[in-house]
Amino acid sequence: MGSGAPLLLDSHPHPAPSFTEYSALAWFKELIQLTLLSGSGVYLIYICLTTWKRAFLFVSLRGASYCFELPSMPSHLLKCKTVFRKMRRIAFLACTYYLDYLYYKGFLYIHTFQSQEGAHAFRHTTSHILAQAVKRLFPDTKLAIGPAIDDGFYYDFDREVPFTTEDLETIEKEMKKIVKEDLKIEQFTLPREEAIALMKEKEEPYKVELIEDLPEDAVISFYKQGEFTDLCAGPHLLSTKSVKAFKLTSLAGAYWRGSEKNKMLTRIYGTSFTKKADLDEYLAKIEEAKKRDHRKLGKELGLFTILEEGPGFPIFLPKGMILKNTLIDYWREVHTRAGYVEISTPIMLNKQLWETSGHWAHYKENM
Repeated sequence: MGSGAPLLLDSHPHPAPSFTEYSALAWFKELIQLTLLSGSGVYLIYICLTTWKRAFLFVSLRGASYCFELPSMPSHLLKCKTVFRKMRRIAFLACTYYLDYLYYKGFLYIHTFQSQEGAHAFRHTTSHILAQAVKRLFPDTKLAIGPAIDDGFYYDFDREVPFTTEDLETIEKEMKKIVKEDLKIEQFTLPREEAIALMKEKEEPYKVELIEDLPEDAVISFYKQGEFTDLCAGPHLLSTKSVKAFKLTSLAGAYWRGSEKNKMLTRIYGTSFTKKADLDEYLAKIEEAKKRDHRKLGKELGLFTILEEGPGFPIFLPKGMILKNTLIDYWREVHTRAGYVEISTPIMLNKQLWETSGHWAHYKENM
C-alpha cells in the first residue's frame, strides 16, 4: 500500500444503479485476497484518461464492471506526460490509491501468500485441484473433506481400492493438466434442500451428511471449477492457473470425522507454493528432517519400536531402557536437589483433557 495518506475517491455508477463503498469493498476484497495471491490482477484494472486532470478507474471482474473517478491526480504525475503512456503503471497506481482508502477506512485486509490467510486460500484451492483430479481418474471415489493446513493441505477419500504411492504420481500429472486448463473458480450458494439434492445427484454421501448437520440458517456455499463442484466455504483463487508448484507428499488412514466408529478413509497429503524454488526448498528440508526423525533413529539404534496399535506409544527395547532409566535417574537427582517432590498421574484420561491441551485436534486419529 502507499505510504502517504489515502486518496479519497468519489464513486460513480457504471452504468447504474448507484454505487456504494461497501459494494466496492466486496469486489476489491475478492480482487486482493484471491487474484493478487498469484501476482496477477493488474490486468483486470485499466484507466480511461479523459483529460490530463481527470481519470477514471474501471474494474471488470466476473462480468461486472464498476467505475470510480479519480478527482485529482498527484501533481508530480501531471507534469510528466510520459507516465500516462504507461497504462499498466497508471492502473497500478490508481488501484493503490483506492485500496489505500478502503484499507484506511478499515474495510480491507491485504492477504498475500506470506500471510496465513493468503497461503490458506492458495492451498485450499490446491486441495480442490487434487479432488478434481481424483474424480477424473477414479470416478467412483467419494469425497469427504479437504482443508488447508499449516504446511499444505489434505483431502480424505473413500475408495474401494485404497490409493498407493504409485497413484500419487498419476494424480499429480492430472493436477498439472487442470492447472494448464486455467479453469475459472466460481462460488455459488443453494438453499438446503437444493444443496442436498445436488450432492445426492453426484452420489456424495459425506457431503450430504455435512450439509444436513449445518445449522438451519447456515449459508450453504459451493465452489465450481470446470466439471467439478465441491461443498466449501472458501475462499479460493479465481482460477486454477496460478497453482503451478505443488507436490503430493504422503498417504495415511483417517477415520471419518475422527471417530473410530466411522469408516477409515484414505487421506492424501500435499503442499503447494507460488514458486517452484520455494517448493524445492521445503521438500529438501523435509528430507533432511526425515534423516533425523526420532522414530527412524530409535529403530536403527535399537532403542524402541512403534507398533500400529499405538502410534504415539514407543515400546522401549533393552538398550532404550538403559538410556531411559539413566535420564530418569539424572532428572530425579536434579529435581530432588531443587526441593521438588514427585507425583504420579494416570496414563488413560478423559478426552476433555486432551482437547484442552490441544493434542486431540492434532492427533485424534491416532489416540
